[in-house]
Amino acid sequence: MRPEELALKAVREALRRTVFDPDAWTHVTVVSDDALHVHILTNQRKNVEGKGGRNRQYLEGYTEGYLAAHGHDVVVHVSIVGAGLKDETEEFRYLPLERALKEGVIEEDSPIHRVCDRLGIEYVVLGAREIVGPNPALVEVVESLKGERAVDVFTGTGAGALAAVEADFKEVYAIDLKVHPKVRERLESEGVEVIEADFRDVDLREFEPIDLLTADPPYASTFEFLEKLSEERPRVDTAVVCHGFSSWTRAVREIRGFLIELFEDVKPVSKYDHELSVCHRLRD
Repeated sequence: MRPEELALKAVREALRRTVFDPDAWTHVTVVSDDALHVHILTNQRKNVEGKGGRNRQYLEGYTEGYLAAHGHDVVVHVSIVGAGLKDETEEFRYLPLERALKEGVIEEDSPIHRVCDRLGIEYVVLGAREIVGPNPALVEVVESLKGERAVDVFTGTGAGALAAVEADFKEVYAIDLKVHPKVRERLESEGVEVIEADFRDVDLREFEPIDLLTADPPYASTFEFLEKLSEERPRVDTAVVCHGFSSWTRAVREIRGFLIELFEDVKPVSKYDHELSVCHRLRD
């Protein structure tokens, strides 16, 4: 049986034993003939996080053990996003800031609210039960940088683009598959050019030279985005790439490892429970 088939069989069995849905969508990426990276994507947060997180550990451990028994080294990570890569954006929704405060989703003295208040952001992005945007760590990093042209991919609430405006970048572009009309209005009021497009269809070389490239992608899209950078090799002076939350230990390690292969200089940043990397000079 091929490694991919073995991996899918192991994932489905592990899902059956814990998440109770063996047909939950999975994505398997083969890194080499002997090493696999298995990403289990599911929207069943309650079941995956059940039993104090032990279900997640079981999903990862069972799949790793099954494949190890068949002679394959493997790294497994569970990411709670949605039914599939092409549909993942539908799992994220804009939530009015006032409502998020009223319902206790965020606190008034939280870093997220402070960023929203300072940059005039009226919405947060909610993924399942977590606020995934704006990212206050990304904002602080971007505001410390200088340059002329900035491109913010997976813009969400527009925080990365607005932070670039605050840092006096003269040309700022915000790219995302879907941008809330109010977010678009806010960005355009600051002179940001908003581009509604799938990142896969955007050739970043069209924006060269890029002084600053920012990206805060859903985990399921991160590796595809980094592969895109590897293939296109746009002229980028500085790239700030978000990894997700600090608790995603394995995911953070994998993403940072990929970035170290891509860039000559990679500086890790951990702040407000977020993980980022500030990267310089794409390798030839």
